[in-house]
Amino acid sequence: MKKHIIVVDINSEYVKFVQAHIRQKGFVITKAAAFPAGEISDEEISKQIRRTTLLTRLKGSYVIGVISRKDVAVRELRLPSTDPAELRQMASFEARKQIPFAGENTVSDFRVIEKDKDNYSRVILSIASKDVVERYIRILHNSGLKPQALLLSTEGIRHWLKILTRDKEYKDRCVCVLNIDSSSAEITVILQGSILLTRIATFGASSFGADTASREKWTARLLLEVKRSIELYNKNRKHYPAVDKILITGPSVIGKEICQIMQNELNIESL
Repeated sequence: MKKHIIVVDINSEYVKFVQAHIRQKGFVITKAAAFPAGEISDEEISKQIRRTTLLTRLKGSYVIGVISRKDVAVRELRLPSTDPAELRQMASFEARKQIPFAGENTVSDFRVIEKDKDNYSRVILSIASKDVVERYIRILHNSGLKPQALLLSTEGIRHWLKILTRDKEYKDRCVCVLNIDSSSAEITVILQGSILLTRIATFGASSFGADTASREKWTARLLLEVKRSIELYNKNRKHYPAVDKILITGPSVIGKEICQIMQNELNIESL
């Protein structure tokens, strides 16, 4: 088991770091840091990562890079097998079928959500451009970090919720997490540590202007995206419970405004 890890999340606005110590029953976050990325070059981002790791004395034997959900196409599929090797072949074929024009310029991976009695598996398939993946790896390598894994940002949300579910209040609840970033909003439905749905809205906190009309417009659009996500989940959820809690993360001012609106409009507890 890796005892110390560093997670580096690179997006269009910020680069964020977390250092964690892995224990038998989970992990403990020991350090966190961030710096604005903005319009600076990839070369400068690498230099800033090196400076930050030195100044904050971030250390880890296992480095994980995080790829933004907006850079990845995600599909939910039902595949006729439960064998890992067969599923990998099927997932690779489906990736080429889902984005046929990309050919060999993409990389893909999948996570099994459920195996049923009919020998079928429900999987979440993730497809990214090789250029995107290679950029993340290049930035980290040039900073002196050697990534052993790349994870979708959705996985970060899943792990964050896993920490919360140590509290029995969340353990058996079906939760919709709305993660509002500067230029996007990720909507994820999670139950008992499993991702059951993930969608991305291609606008975020920067779209919300200071004037009332602008804030009302984008709040309404965000509400619509969450509503569509929950409706899609309900359509396909079968034996899974309904969403009974919405957790909103992101800028505190926007979160407070949206929280009450979500609760009133969707009749679901929102925090």
